[in-house]
Amino acid sequence: MALDKLDVNLLKLLKKDGRAPLRKLAKNLGISTVTVMKRMKKLKRDGILQGFTVKVNPNAIGYGLTAVISLKAKGKKLIEVQEKIAKNPKVCGVYDITGEFDSVIIARFKSVPDLNNFVKNVLSMAEIERTYTQVALNVIKEDFGPNL
Repeated sequence: MALDKLDVNLLKLLKKDGRAPLRKLAKNLGISTVTVMKRMKKLKRDGILQGFTVKVNPNAIGYGLTAVISLKAKGKKLIEVQEKIAKNPKVCGVYDITGEFDSVIIARFKSVPDLNNFVKNVLSMAEIERTYTQVALNVIKEDFGPNL
């Protein structure tokens, strides 16, 4: 579905502040609140606007260690393994990738022992051949939303 300029601008505002009142959104866009509501309803119906969420600073709650873990799987159970790993609350993303590895996991941990336990649990799965773990030293930018 093609987005028009108004839809894009509405999404940009919502991305900055998903709790912005309809009146404020309408004022910033130069349209009525009814138009904002209709646009938001259409964006939801079309599956573009999937919901509203809170952005939590992981460092502030003790999850200051970010790891990127590549997996090499054995056999044909990759999807099942990915789905199982994705259920872990420390996991932020699981990606099917091309190249030497089959999957990449992005996860946050409280400590190195916490990361170590996670990696050892993953390696204990019969379908995993090996892993390659990298730890982020600094997060320069982190925004998984689309560039509007």
